[in-house]
Amino acid sequence: MAITSSPWRSAQDSPSRQLLWELSQISIASNRNFHARLDRENQERELVHRKALAAAAAEHDRVRESAELACKELQLQVENERRRREEEQRRQLELRKQEQVERELEAKKRREEDLARTAELEARKAEAERKAEAEATARAKKAEQDQKAAEEARIQKEKRNAEIQRRNASLQSAKPISPSPPTASSTNSAITKPLVQPPAPSVVANATPAQLPNASELVTEHELYIGIHRECKALRTFMAKEAKKSSELKTAMGDMRREIRKSCGQLRAGKNANKLPLANILKTLKQALSIPSPLYPVARFIYPQPDMPAGTSDTGSSLLLYLLNIFSKAIVAQLVSEAGIEPTQKADPIGTIASHIFALETFHWQGHSLINILIAKFHAACPVLFGIYGPENTIAGKERLGWTHEGKGGPFIGLQAHQQRMTGLGAGFAGISLRNYEKSSHENPFPAIKYWTALSNMVNVPASQKTDTHAMVMKAMIEGFEDRVLLFFGDVGRLALRMAVKEWVKDVPGGGGVGTKALALLADVMRRERKIAL
Repeated sequence: MAITSSPWRSAQDSPSRQLLWELSQISIASNRNFHARLDRENQERELVHRKALAAAAAEHDRVRESAELACKELQLQVENERRRREEEQRRQLELRKQEQVERELEAKKRREEDLARTAELEARKAEAERKAEAEATARAKKAEQDQKAAEEARIQKEKRNAEIQRRNASLQSAKPISPSPPTASSTNSAITKPLVQPPAPSVVANATPAQLPNASELVTEHELYIGIHRECKALRTFMAKEAKKSSELKTAMGDMRREIRKSCGQLRAGKNANKLPLANILKTLKQALSIPSPLYPVARFIYPQPDMPAGTSDTGSSLLLYLLNIFSKAIVAQLVSEAGIEPTQKADPIGTIASHIFALETFHWQGHSLINILIAKFHAACPVLFGIYGPENTIAGKERLGWTHEGKGGPFIGLQAHQQRMTGLGAGFAGISLRNYEKSSHENPFPAIKYWTALSNMVNVPASQKTDTHAMVMKAMIEGFEDRVLLFFGDVGRLALRMAVKEWVKDVPGGGGVGTKALALLADVMRRERKIAL
């Protein structure tokens, strides 16, 4: 800014006064410039601030609008989810109502069928009881006649022998001759041989019909064992009538029956755990031999029928037969209730005791074990072990497969109860048959080949007749007994296990149920826990 000349600049002004005035003008101009610059900077700063505030307000509006939009979307989603849940609940409620109606209709239909079946079963049972009573009466009469005839034949034989001895007394001295006692080598020697060598083709896939069991023969044999089971019922009826005639016999029967049932109920796993129950069972059965009881035809409980020499009596202690029947019934009940829940732990000790009792010669009849009394109960309770099959979706088929009823004439038991029964019986059958008697002085009453035959019967069931019941029983027979199968049958046993666990399950109708799936998983369990690869 230019500095104007001093108004007093004239010839009369002093130089110092003029200089002062110019300096004051310079200061005034400097202050004016400083304040002008400050004003410009303030205006520029205010403009920047206003722009920043405008941008912040715009960003705030944008964020608020975005939040409001997100809130609306969330509310819409919540509303849609609420409507979806309400619609799903409505559909489920309608479905439950429909299912309830269907169940009520099905229950009504089952009740009507059960009533009709109950009436039919009662009529059939009444007819069967009448026939059984008539047969028992006829058999008792025949037994009495046979006994009288045998006694008369014995008396006649004794008279003839006495007459011959009297005639020969004058010629030579009579000296009774008794057979030489068997030597120790003939009675105690053991023959070293492989445990069992079964016929492999009976479980090989794609076997020809000639290699497979004859179905009619299996049914015939099954019916014969069912006949033995009916004979056990006839024996109980006979003993009940005899007990009414003798209070001593009635008391003994009751006490012994309770002791055997109690001892069988105490069987459990563990070394020497069954020493006391076994001793009580043996004591009770031996006591039966010393108590007088009516004679009863024993040959009816043996299959195949033994060759009886002419004039030989086929009768024995009815009390011993009765108690062996009670023992067998208690063993089956224990297998169902205990081994059905814990098959790998409970079946083996129960099977050991059952096999041991029927192996003892003390309880044999003319050298024959009476284990068929026990096996007949397996035929009645678990027919699939012996080659019997039928459709599981019909009443007759279920009865052929071993399904039982809830009470007399009631509906069939539930699936879980049936699975427990079949598991216990299958494991028990394995526990009885897979016993090694190589080091025992007794003969095995039910050797391992019986296990092989049962497994073969089920593996070779026609594909269209395979059922979950077969799978349940096979799983119970195999699980926990794999090592014994390999011990008795070797590589052929491994092939049988593969056929049962891997091949059999492939063509079960409809893919099978719980039992079939459990059997299919057994191969992995064997490989993982038992280190057995099939």
